[in-house]
Amino acid sequence: MTFSVVDLFAGAGGLSLGFKTAGFKVMSAVEANKYMTEAYHANLPDVKIQQKEVVDLVPESFMGVDVVVGAPPYEAFMATNKERRKEPRDRLYEDHHGETVLHFVDFIAASRPKAWLLELHPDAAEDDIMQSLGEEFAKAGSGQVYVTFLNAADFGATTDRVSLFLSNVPLEPEPPEEMGPPVGALMEETEEDENETSNHEIDTLPPEKLTKIQSLEPGDCLEPISLNGHDEVYPNWFRLIPEATAPPMYGFTRFVHPFEDRLCTVREFARLMGFPENFVFTGQRNLQFDAVGNAVPPPLARRVASEVGLALTQMQKNIA
Repeated sequence: MTFSVVDLFAGAGGLSLGFKTAGFKVMSAVEANKYMTEAYHANLPDVKIQQKEVVDLVPESFMGVDVVVGAPPYEAFMATNKERRKEPRDRLYEDHHGETVLHFVDFIAASRPKAWLLELHPDAAEDDIMQSLGEEFAKAGSGQVYVTFLNAADFGATTDRVSLFLSNVPLEPEPPEEMGPPVGALMEETEEDENETSNHEIDTLPPEKLTKIQSLEPGDCLEPISLNGHDEVYPNWFRLIPEATAPPMYGFTRFVHPFEDRLCTVREFARLMGFPENFVFTGQRNLQFDAVGNAVPPPLARRVASEVGLALTQMQKNIA
């Protein structure tokens, strides 16, 4: 049986692509950003996508769909955000980005899908936030809420990007026997015929920046970002290590190529995240980076989708 999906906060379509390749029918998607909507439509033209805020939808019109998924904006929760609110609960209830998570809860309360899946940044996993979300989902009548942390690098991507998933079905995917390639191998595999590759424009750096990155060894970074409340930093402008996977990738991330003295291109970012070569990113360059970095890595999305499919199949058997 083919199960139907609605994707909220769809971005360029990483989560939708994962569910589609896992055999689901993505019926509809919703994305407020014009440029992300255009990118989504370019790559998933058979899906009806609405450029609209989730809060402006009529959830009851989606009743009957099997699965509702969503990956709301991360900004309210990320430790790299210098304007992140001090009190964790305020990040959920007082920040307009954080409130989008509550819009997701309201949507599933009204549309009543068989299964739902919410992807968040792991920095959202603070006790006060998780307790509040548990209370909100309980009020929505969603039943048990499962909390799962998964690293995209364990499922075929070449980035150590951890996602926090909340769902009403258990997610227990086994990593594949063959992992994704390390950075160096991935770059070497894809260096042929690059002149014909989309989203592979190389940025010209100012001379002073070029001089600085020429001195970077693998594992060094040029513009570290402080993590609020922590002694750690996020390694931005990081010289990738050929034998390793890349650090977590987001819209603001820039990496230095492991072998060449330049920044990685949008296409190279997309490869690290596990996007197929024919997936095109539209708009200005910074918007293309946003589209890649803010997406759920497709290999991880596909594996999670398979878990949701197994749970739905079991539900059908139990009813029969």
